[in-house]
Amino acid sequence: MATFVSDDKLQSLEKGVNGYGTLNGINPSSKQPALTRLANYIAEEATFFRIHLSAFTFIPLIFSGIFYASNGRFRISYLDSLFLCYSAMTVTGLSTVNLSTLTVWQQVILYFLMMIGDITIVSWTMVLVRKRYFRTHCEYIVASSKKKPLGPRSRNSIFGLISSPREVYLSRKPADRQEKKNDDDFINPEFQFVGPTPGPTPGGTLSDVPENQPLDIHDMSEDDHHILSETQDLTSSPEAVSIALPLDESPQPKHRPPKIEFAMSTTVSPRIGIYNRMMTIREDGVAVPRRGTTMLTNNRYPDVPGSPGGRSQKKYQGLGGFPSVVDLVGQSIKIVAPNTYRRVQRKMTMPTVTTLDETKTPWLNISGLVVGRNSDFHTETLTDEELEDVGGAEYRALRLLSYLVPAYFVVTQLIALLLFLPWLSGNKSYDGVFEAQPRLVGKPWFSLFQVMGAYTGGGLSLVDLGMVPFQNAYLMIVAMMFVILAGNHALPIFLRLTIWVSSQIVPATSSSYGALSFLLDHPRRCFLYLFPSHQTWFLVICLVLFSAIEWVASLVLNIGIPAYESIPKGPRVISGLFQGLAARASGFSIVPIASFAPALQFLYVVMMYIAIYPVALSIRSTNVYEERSLGVFEAPPDDEDEEPDEILKAKTRRERVGRYLGWHLRRQMSVDIWWLVWAVFIVAIIERKNLLDDSKKWFDLFRVLFELVSAFGGIGLSLGFPTDNFSFVGAMSPLSKLVVIVIMVRGRHRGLPVAVDRAVLLPVDLAKRQQAQTQNAQTREPVAEQLA
Repeated sequence: MATFVSDDKLQSLEKGVNGYGTLNGINPSSKQPALTRLANYIAEEATFFRIHLSAFTFIPLIFSGIFYASNGRFRISYLDSLFLCYSAMTVTGLSTVNLSTLTVWQQVILYFLMMIGDITIVSWTMVLVRKRYFRTHCEYIVASSKKKPLGPRSRNSIFGLISSPREVYLSRKPADRQEKKNDDDFINPEFQFVGPTPGPTPGGTLSDVPENQPLDIHDMSEDDHHILSETQDLTSSPEAVSIALPLDESPQPKHRPPKIEFAMSTTVSPRIGIYNRMMTIREDGVAVPRRGTTMLTNNRYPDVPGSPGGRSQKKYQGLGGFPSVVDLVGQSIKIVAPNTYRRVQRKMTMPTVTTLDETKTPWLNISGLVVGRNSDFHTETLTDEELEDVGGAEYRALRLLSYLVPAYFVVTQLIALLLFLPWLSGNKSYDGVFEAQPRLVGKPWFSLFQVMGAYTGGGLSLVDLGMVPFQNAYLMIVAMMFVILAGNHALPIFLRLTIWVSSQIVPATSSSYGALSFLLDHPRRCFLYLFPSHQTWFLVICLVLFSAIEWVASLVLNIGIPAYESIPKGPRVISGLFQGLAARASGFSIVPIASFAPALQFLYVVMMYIAIYPVALSIRSTNVYEERSLGVFEAPPDDEDEEPDEILKAKTRRERVGRYLGWHLRRQMSVDIWWLVWAVFIVAIIERKNLLDDSKKWFDLFRVLFELVSAFGGIGLSLGFPTDNFSFVGAMSPLSKLVVIVIMVRGRHRGLPVAVDRAVLLPVDLAKRQQAQTQNAQTREPVAEQLA
């Protein structure tokens, strides 16, 4: 498989990286038409997240005009039309009017918006785009009888298609360990620089140190002695972090000679060490590790409190060293079921780098393919034919997925419809529910709309009372619970189960079996909501645990509540399970939640907020390209509590304070909970009159919080209000409704990947990132040498 990038694209990329692209002072792009320049700009700047945000911002805005123009006997204001379109597109489900008053065409618009806003459809669209790119840019699509040789450029561009950046691969090569020299001189230890070191050497800069030149330790400062006094052999190889270093079996003196040797590097010049982001330069010009940077060493400091290997290590961890709930649960499982504990521990501590065996890998026809963490293929050492084989396996998996995902989308909803639609159509006991509404809604259309709302999490219902009239309809409740799980929290679970069952049915010699095996082994290379086995089991545990907590809480906390006691025991039990699932997905109400226990209402607030966390954490923890390169120095996280360097470079105190406050403000605002905090604060200001109105005891701050959390979580569950059947937001002022719209759009993007993600990137984007990294590595070294 090979990717062909045209010369024009490569030149355009080089101009963008180097920062120049003009000829004789004239920009060639200025001669292009405005629409062409706009299209080129969009193509260059577009990412999955930006396209996703733009679509969820402008599509509902466009459809709101069509929705408003389709008004019938019951007129809907434009603001309510706008709100409903955003609620449907973001699959939230809050409504400001009774949906039974809408015309059929308006109901169809909401149905369509729920469908295209669903996570399944959005992810399937990305699969189709990536499959199209593979189909038009890869040689293996051509007839197998025509084997074209791959040129140098096509081979280099393939790395961006199925592999990690080349520099990362080269840096994984272990450096040769230096032979230890016998030196009994303990008085004047020396540092022997035997080659370039990748990054700054602790204790001093490298710009003035000639290679292969012994350095007297007496020339070093006192701080430098402290930094290196206890450090043993270091290696520049990133792989040294994850492999066992060979031990020197020669006789060792009781006290090791204070001498350190630095191993040969494979990629980086020593003169650019001071520009490493993991180092900082002191006022005296000495390069030292940044605050928060970890220097890897095999020493232990038993006398330092809290140090690895220290005698009192535990009391400095966590909250005074006391075990957390997770620790207690883990220890209990270890005692009660030690075999299960060991199996889970082995599953969760898989090696970061493995070499695939073609005899045990159905989709692989070559030997020696190295796979890193999160299915990161290292293909730099493969031949052209082997590259085609690996790329062909990924393309076949994408092609299979392009048919499997829509089939799953249709079949799961069809199963739910077949479970209760025939029964509901023949049952006359619920005819009064439909006849009592402003507009008569047919049972088939109601069922189709209801299933779509359950699958997508939209939660909109054409029956104004929601699921409350159907508390005794067990068959309908079971079907709705199945489709809620299939389209939301259990989507990765059911989809992987479908792939696994299919792999057990199809013949082992077929191409479909290889594609299914690839999806099981490397799911996140192809689909955003498909995870490896151990991560899928994590989702199963979270799903069962959350559902059990809500179910038990519903049965226990509501004891003695009149509205709860009035429900028969059978519907009471199954309604508690249904409401627990709906509180984290679709937002359907099958019981009057506003009349239930306050503790249960607060539990639903918490569950609505954290509902997205299991899937979101799974997406980010299994991202193919989120792994950092490992080395002697491990960079601190980006959100480290350390001020950026530009703050210290400010000339005046006022400027430093302004930059400092601005930096902290940006960091705090990046946390999504602040969106919710500001929304509650703004709505509380807008709704002050209603909140202080004694005649509206039901209009309180907790209902505002409940409604905004529901909107932010994309749930749609509402406490309502006494005089009508739609959501509580319908009683708010117009400005508050606009705030809720913003929160719904922001909340819809909480579960998306925040970094480079294989499942949502085109291969050409990966190729650009690789070339940009190579260009930066080539330009940094001359600059460092000039400044050294």
